[in-house]
Amino acid sequence: MSAAAQTTWCRQIADALARSGVEMVAISPGSRSAPLALALIEESRLTTEVIVDERAAAFFALGAARETGKPAAAVCTSGSAGAHYHPAVIEAERAGIPLLLLTADRPPERHHRQAPQTTEQVGFYGAHCRGSFDLGPAEAAARMLTATARTVALAVGRARGTRGSTPGPVQINLRLRKPLEPDPQAPPIVEASLPTVHRPDSVPAAASLEALTEICRSRSRGLIIAGPAHPWTAVDPTVLARFARRTGMPVVAEAASQLRFAPRPLACHRCESWEWLLRCDRLKDLGPPDLLLHFGPPSTPSGAGTLSEAFPDATLAVVHPGAEGDPADRSALIVPAEAKPTLEGLLERIGDGPGSHEDWGRRIGALDTAAWLEIESALARESDFIEAIAVRTVLENLPGGALLALANSLPIREVDLFCPGAMARVPVLHQRGAHGIDGMVAGAAGA
Repeated sequence: MSAAAQTTWCRQIADALARSGVEMVAISPGSRSAPLALALIEESRLTTEVIVDERAAAFFALGAARETGKPAAAVCTSGSAGAHYHPAVIEAERAGIPLLLLTADRPPERHHRQAPQTTEQVGFYGAHCRGSFDLGPAEAAARMLTATARTVALAVGRARGTRGSTPGPVQINLRLRKPLEPDPQAPPIVEASLPTVHRPDSVPAAASLEALTEICRSRSRGLIIAGPAHPWTAVDPTVLARFARRTGMPVVAEAASQLRFAPRPLACHRCESWEWLLRCDRLKDLGPPDLLLHFGPPSTPSGAGTLSEAFPDATLAVVHPGAEGDPADRSALIVPAEAKPTLEGLLERIGDGPGSHEDWGRRIGALDTAAWLEIESALARESDFIEAIAVRTVLENLPGGALLALANSLPIREVDLFCPGAMARVPVLHQRGAHGIDGMVAGAAGA
């Protein structure tokens, strides 16, 4: 195989990535990946960033995809380099983020011979990956260039979640031979026709809607819980507020939900101080909730325990495309669908008139207002620069157009505890997939 053929092959891959919707690529230097890296840098439709450390590069690309919802890619050389992507792969898989791992590899004749920087890379990430595509060595024939481009498009589609699953990480393994230097006289790429791949709509089954409607009608003290979300997966605030007003249920929107600090506050009863209410038993004094309607992944646990653990007798219904269960293992109904069509279906079935949860919702809203007044008063009397005041100071001084990055463990919990929605109107970057503490700075930089 000539350097010219390999150069064209790499350019064909770069073209296919750009045409399939990839916009950002994080490149970690290495000689084996050099032909592909240079082709990606040459592709004007791609934004490339050179990041020496592979682990940081993967989290950087993950941050870009997490913020936009568009697939981003990371490129590395052969051998153990791709193993450093694994922490970001786990987070992407758990959080449902489209991430492409382009791992350069040695050609087949170098494998199983103890050659340096050579290991079995296909399927590197095991069950954490939505798929692993091995492109094999470059070939110059037009039909093979077309096949390569179409395989890349299918891989990007898989990362978007086109096989009935949520978006996630996908590996593309590329076997490259020497000479690795690009040939400036390489022939042009072919005009490959790429498949258009759309992710199927995740709509609720009619039986699920009927069951959920009956649950809502037969209860009178429901809470709507908005779990962690990305800016592009957040529950539609307009539809959610309509449903909350129709039923009377108050909304518990945690900091990572994209709803607490949304551009406009939710026009319905809200309960942002729920952790404090749990700690002082005031929520129980009103009568415990009998329904927890949870949208999205599991909520950020607090020192007081999650609502589903605090109220074990309440019916728990979970609505989320990737839902399989809940950490408390007590969900009565699981609806594997998007929130918006589910809420719209419920609105059609519930009908007009005062909701059965209205009295409860009004009292919870009043209690929430009183709780925040108490919190404000207590902090105003504090003379030391404690953590609560530190996180509030950050939020109060965010510039316009800012992105709030919340690390796991205490930071995200303290924002939940001490910062009401009126304090800031910003999108939130978080890592509530695997809930890990690593890669946050690189992810924030990528976003």
